[in-house]
Amino acid sequence: MIIYVLLAAAVYVALRLSLMDRKILINWVANSPLYYYMHLRAIDTWHAAPGHKIVSFENDALDGAAAIVTVPFLADNYAYILIDKASGDCAVVDPADPIAVIDVWREVALRYADTGVSLRLKYVLTTHKHYDHAGGNKKIAAEFPGVVVVGGILDNVLGATKLTWHKDTLKLGNLVVETLALPCHTVGHVGFYVTVRGKSSEGCVFTGDTLFVAGTGRFFEGNGDQMHRNLHVVLGSLPKTTKVYPGHEYTVDNLAFASFIEPANEVLKAKIEWAVARRQQCLPTVPSTLAEEFATNPFMRTAEPAVCLAITTHQQGKHPKHSGELVQCLREMKDAGLHHEQRGALLARVG
Repeated sequence: MIIYVLLAAAVYVALRLSLMDRKILINWVANSPLYYYMHLRAIDTWHAAPGHKIVSFENDALDGAAAIVTVPFLADNYAYILIDKASGDCAVVDPADPIAVIDVWREVALRYADTGVSLRLKYVLTTHKHYDHAGGNKKIAAEFPGVVVVGGILDNVLGATKLTWHKDTLKLGNLVVETLALPCHTVGHVGFYVTVRGKSSEGCVFTGDTLFVAGTGRFFEGNGDQMHRNLHVVLGSLPKTTKVYPGHEYTVDNLAFASFIEPANEVLKAKIEWAVARRQQCLPTVPSTLAEEFATNPFMRTAEPAVCLAITTHQQGKHPKHSGELVQCLREMKDAGLHHEQRGALLARVG
């Protein structure tokens, strides 16, 4: 009898899943305990693969007051280590691969110790709840007792010990970390805008799955109006020199879509050549800048006639009237894979 009940339950669940909207299904899976387990297994498998090597890329930031270490993991994820050079205070951003992040941390800490600077991890900054961003929080907290795990107040971030929302600030040595509310990919998604205290000449922003190089994240729990606000009101109000550190290496695919929308954009063409060359060498295409995004990212260019024309041409039957609707249409076009020819051509070049 029990077997029949379990079988009936399994059939019912399978039926409900088959009828569920694909976007909702993906988001449901991404937030499920099963996905957390699968994520941890994927991390272990990744590190157990023959020949696997942890790599990282360190660059100066904020006029030399800080350093940012980019830590790639899995197929296309990025975690980051943010270092205040003067004090040695540090934060990690979206450390969903704790094995890689801890390994890189130890190497970086030893290197800084040789120069007389002792690094201290104070914060885990989590942009949103999905486990490919928050999945390492508990292990990082266990490795670094006393570290504060920060997450958006609306997002139920794994292991969060401090909740944050728009315009909240944290001090990290001489750096100021300001929370930016960026709801859409998830309802409680946040970004972290970093500047040097008392200076505004240069900043950087960690955007998670809101803003990518030449693209955006999926609108799992939001809509085009929210994403337009995120891009043009919140992020768009920052200095155009602000460096953008996203959560994934989706650049080639995003640029393929951008070239489908604006094939005559010369700045975009140059960006494509640069990105292809970087990926051919297995190098990151991050960071970008907000100025570059306004010049190449179609989601930030909905006021451009060429972008509007592409939308109206390919979204037959829809007549978007304002910016939020244009952004929504672009996202639907991207999700539908209308740029498959451009994508295939660029991926073939990358190899």
